Amino acid sequence: MNFKYGLMHIILKNLEKNVLEFVNKRNAKQFEHKKVEFYLMDSFEIFHYLPIYNSLIQEGIEANFVCEPIETNTVHKWFDYDNAIKILDNLGIKYTQSADPYAKISFTTQRASILSKYYGIKINLNYGCGFNKTNFGNTPESMRGFDYKFVHSKYMAKIAGKVLRKNQVKIIGYPKHDNYFKNLPNKKNIIDKLNIKTNKPILVYFPTWDDDSSIQNFGDEINKLRKKFYVVTKAHHCTFRVYDKKNDLEKLYQISDKVLEGNSNFSDAVVIADIALIDGKSGSSCEVPYLKSSLPIVYLSVRKDLQNYFKKDIFKFGRFINSPEKLTDTVLSTFKNDEYIKFRTKNMEYYLGKNDSNSTKRAIDEIKRILNKK
Repeated sequence: MNFKYGLMHIILKNLEKNVLEFVNKRNAKQFEHKKVEFYLMDSFEIFHYLPIYNSLIQEGIEANFVCEPIETNTVHKWFDYDNAIKILDNLGIKYTQSADPYAKISFTTQRASILSKYYGIKINLNYGCGFNKTNFGNTPESMRGFDYKFVHSKYMAKIAGKVLRKNQVKIIGYPKHDNYFKNLPNKKNIIDKLNIKTNKPILVYFPTWDDDSSIQNFGDEINKLRKKFYVVTKAHHCTFRVYDKKNDLEKLYQISDKVLEGNSNFSDAVVIADIALIDGKSGSSCEVPYLKSSLPIVYLSVRKDLQNYFKKDIFKFGRFINSPEKLTDTVLSTFKNDEYIKFRTKNMEYYLGKNDSNSTKRAIDEIKRILNKK
């Protein structure tokens, strides 16, 4: 029987209309509740979200850290759940163990699928610029599926603008470091806090954790530098918690005078440094000079073809080596005179944003605008 123009067709269409109206009204009512949730898939994210979270609470806006167990978390076993709980408890931060799908805004630092439980507005919070061409923050995967992407700088906005519309990309700066610029730490106090006792200049090593890590390739040469420098390593958080990286972690303890764990205070490591060794792929490649533009830096890589693996910008930022045998001479000459400091200082705002300590405020202003948008 053909119901196209019959009574049954009219009844079914009305039923469909009523059901849709009911669902839309229910969803609209749910979204009237202006809640912001920070969905954790890795404990390192806590420190990137924290300034924004605290400011939202101060503004009287409901905000939650969501710390779902690995059984229900969208990344399952990748999430270092126990460590995240420990950090949140130590900081005295309230959190929930289940996502509210009707939170008006949800945040992640990763791909949009992490926020698959949410129906509301999805925002990606950028962290670090990264100069290798396949860096996650530079890929369409870090942008697709989001309503907005909060980036540090004009440099990152230009990259995001190739995938997202201009009004979806918001330049906010780097909220994680606002407090650093508001209350510049004292180097001696940090050295005392870390119980470092030395008369040598301090070399801080910032290795990454994956196949681009320089630990095994450069480790023995870094160990030789201990004759002239006190070597502190700021280990990547994944080096500490990924079982397959236990050999790298053991190596770090062998070649360092002190190893700072993955979730230790990043700015402390920068403040105490008299010179830095940084893996070129690491987000630290920009983040370190962002905090201390006058610091001498040497970049490391295990890649043979540097020009095709990295964006050309990094070669303006500092001396770059992929041969361990060149390490000692390069470090000593750079420690004496780093001719790249002028370029890094002049261009840091373009690459990683303003360091005026107002990044959190810019983020909050955007969030409030989005929450109040009809």
